[in-house]
Amino acid sequence: MERKTFTRKELYDLVWSTPMLTLSRKFNISDVGLRKICVKNDIPLPKAGHWQRVKFGNAEPNLPLPKEKVNEKNITLPLREDTTIKMNEPSPLTILQKEIENHLQSILNVPEKLTNPDRLIVEAKEKLLKSNEDWQYKGTVSSGNGYLDIRVGKNNLSRMLRLVDTLIKSVKARGFEIQVTNQETCVVMGEFNFQLVFRERFKKEIISNDSYNNFIYKPTDKFYIQVKRYHHKEWRDGKKLLEQQISTIVAELELKAAEWKAYRIQQNKEEEERQEKIRLLKEFRQKQETELENFKHLIEDSERRHKATNLRNYIDEVEKRKEIRTQHNIENMHLDNWLNWARKKADWYDPFVEGNDELLSEVNKENLTLPKKSFSW
Repeated sequence: MERKTFTRKELYDLVWSTPMLTLSRKFNISDVGLRKICVKNDIPLPKAGHWQRVKFGNAEPNLPLPKEKVNEKNITLPLREDTTIKMNEPSPLTILQKEIENHLQSILNVPEKLTNPDRLIVEAKEKLLKSNEDWQYKGTVSSGNGYLDIRVGKNNLSRMLRLVDTLIKSVKARGFEIQVTNQETCVVMGEFNFQLVFRERFKKEIISNDSYNNFIYKPTDKFYIQVKRYHHKEWRDGKKLLEQQISTIVAELELKAAEWKAYRIQQNKEEEERQEKIRLLKEFRQKQETELENFKHLIEDSERRHKATNLRNYIDEVEKRKEIRTQHNIENMHLDNWLNWARKKADWYDPFVEGNDELLSEVNKENLTLPKKSFSW
């Protein structure tokens, strides 16, 4: 399999000049796999929506490439075989569009008259027919909040309603919903809501007066449908009227919803992996702390055992040597009592014995101190 090698800077330039999905078609690696390679090599990636912002001229500056690493290695990516053949294969959009056209043969054709309209169309039509013309948008009516988001010239109202009705029926036939809230019209595809507006394009005209100019907008008979959320796209009348683009609109929205779903799943997976790493690190840290605490206790017990042994040796020497007894003012008659007392203290201190001692029961054996207490009388 043929391969191509990049420096870290070259791969950075590549992923900021071409979308990941496009690169994954050129190289024999998934976009997720390519993303992981970039993360591993500390190469920043464009955020979600970057390429749409580029398309509409609103791109944010590229994230800078961090400084080179020590002993930085080149990155090799496998090229796909038979690239030329695959480039001639139909795109996912074309395949899905054909599937939709086969599935919705009886729905996609926009009728010459409004037939059995959707409830949302009935409500919007009633509102639009009662709507007053906007003085600035001559001959134009708007549906307003709570209805399908439509602005159209009165002369083209019938065409707009038939077009939108066909789109709504197509979306519903594919198993999705059209949702109208107080201010938005949305196509609901799973967890993603694509906001839609239905418009006629207007031409700006200047009306000159003696002291100032006014602007008015006149309908042009050209329609467009715009999607605003999760996918910034506009379909318009051109060589093909919008009536001929309904399968394309539905297919693009479905693909975008699937793309966002895959992205969300990948993000959730990465977040779960991150949380699992944090959990394992915390668990390991807890084991470290417990192990260190146990070792400290081992050292303490060892030192206490050593001191207790030394203490017993000293007590035995006191018993044997008269000069030591004299030094400590221990008379023979009290020697037995002292030896008994001292050996009990050695047993109390010895971690192997842990003898009881009423007076020293609250003493910290590590530093031989009593706890601080406050007394109220």
